[in-house]
Amino acid sequence: MKKIAGISASGNSRSINKELLESTLSKIQGARNTFDLDKSVPIYSTDLEEAEGIPNKILGLFDKLQEYDAYVIALPEHNGSMTALFKNTIDWLSRHDRNVFGNKPVMLLSTSPGPSGGKYVTEHVKTLLPFLGANVVSTFSLAKFYDTFQDGEVIENELELNKALNEFTTALDQ
Repeated sequence: MKKIAGISASGNSRSINKELLESTLSKIQGARNTFDLDKSVPIYSTDLEEAEGIPNKILGLFDKLQEYDAYVIALPEHNGSMTALFKNTIDWLSRHDRNVFGNKPVMLLSTSPGPSGGKYVTEHVKTLLPFLGANVVSTFSLAKFYDTFQDGEVIENELELNKALNEFTTALDQ
């Protein structure tokens, strides 16, 4: 049975992206676990790394992520890009080992209350993550979250979500 890590790149305790992540993960067979990124990790800098090394929380997260066969990452969009929390986490992880994701399948998700659905962050991260060992096999952006997601389910664009899920699960089986 494949093990899938769900990663919420939001620091918001009421994240709509995390809701979309959990709903999407429920549709995938296999062992699943959702990780919230740690907001207490200091902002990356080379000075800090030289003085104190890589934080133990980052080393623990890296080791934990290596136990999984694939990743589904939910990406809130902040001003057309990734959250500072996600950027900081991947900066630290990549300092430990550039191949953070071990060339394993990755599905990217995003949503927003507005009409773009976080598609800009998805495209941005889709181009970045291969440099960190991610095999980005599918993406899904859901616009107008409060109109298109109800009772824990996507109620519009299900065909797009199912297509992205199919691409992801097909990559899992290879």
